[in-house]
Amino acid sequence: MIQVTRIATILPRVYSPYLSIYLSIYLSIYLSIYLSHYVHLSIYLFHYVHLFICLSACLFVYLFISLCSSIYLSIYLSIYLSIYLFMFIYLSFIYVCIYLIMFIYASISLCLSISFCIYLSIYHVHLSISLCSSIYLSDYLSILLCSSMYVSISLCSSIYLSDYLSIYLIVLSWSIAGIICHRIELAFPDSCNYHNMP
Repeated sequence: MIQVTRIATILPRVYSPYLSIYLSIYLSIYLSIYLSHYVHLSIYLFHYVHLFICLSACLFVYLFISLCSSIYLSIYLSIYLSIYLFMFIYLSFIYVCIYLIMFIYASISLCLSISFCIYLSIYHVHLSISLCSSIYLSDYLSILLCSSMYVSISLCSSIYLSDYLSIYLIVLSWSIAGIICHRIELAFPDSCNYHNMP
């Protein structure tokens, strides 16, 4: 019974870091697929915008040639240029606002993920060294990676690249924190009493 208890105590300590690494690799591949998908969508969108500009230029040349003999040429041209300039300013303003919001959201997500990673690292080192606890940060990482995978699945319909980048950075920081803390525990094997169990 004591051996079973010891095995049950040691197994999570051995396999949970590998589980967190496997989950992080899977999630990275999963996010890279959707990232490439939305990169292709953005390229298609750029082609459509370029096509719209070319068609607008052709229409402008056609109007200029067909209305050369008209005395209302200045009126048509002024109206056309006013509408085109208004659309350009409006779309530029919308895109600037969207990218600004995305940048602020990604920055906040990155700062929160780094702070949360540092907090978990300090809390885990305090538990493993001071309290000799058998709870590993990698167990928390596995749970958090699963929750991140759920969040990434729920964000698959989002068009914002910053969502995927922030989730990827959070998972990467969690994985690095798990590896560092696991190395700390390997460097101090006598800090916990589970090695001295019969």
